[in-house]
Amino acid sequence: VGATLAGMGGVRSANVAGIFTPGGVGTAANFSVAGDLTMQSASIMNVDILADGTSDLVTVGGTVTLAGSLGVNGVMFPSGFPLENEYTVLTSPNAIAGSFRTVFANLQDVDAMVMVLAPTGPTDPAPNQPGRVVVSYMRSADTSDKAILSNSAQCGGQMGLAVVETMQRRARLYRPCSHDGR
Repeated sequence: VGATLAGMGGVRSANVAGIFTPGGVGTAANFSVAGDLTMQSASIMNVDILADGTSDLVTVGGTVTLAGSLGVNGVMFPSGFPLENEYTVLTSPNAIAGSFRTVFANLQDVDAMVMVLAPTGPTDPAPNQPGRVVVSYMRSADTSDKAILSNSAQCGGQMGLAVVETMQRRARLYRPCSHDGR
């Protein structure tokens, strides 16, 4: 898909080089991909999150390969949104390869992040969870240093490092990311 893939329902598989907007804009909906989903480097996946804790959800039956950007639309944000929340926006029974290189959102004065989580086994603390992409946010009372990582844009594709870097910078212990992501 080089143009736009949007709406509710599903497809057999998708190789997205354009824009993917599951469920359309402004409403939480489910979208299924029976086979594999590949998000190319120039692609954008847009997801909606709502104050009631619901969000768009893409369920993939095959493999998932991520690249490109993730856009997060807080529908009517901040009205009714709690101070912090998590939204699962994609699941797969398999491990998810790659990550979104950039994350952008309309969440003013919020630290937003995206986590790509591996599936868990029966003996893990949270047993038998699928691979998933989780968007989370926390409203910050301190908005003085928001230019650090605009909505937690990823440093070298490593979200954990971006969060650490943000915290270091807020504590004025800043150490810039190297080109190898460390």
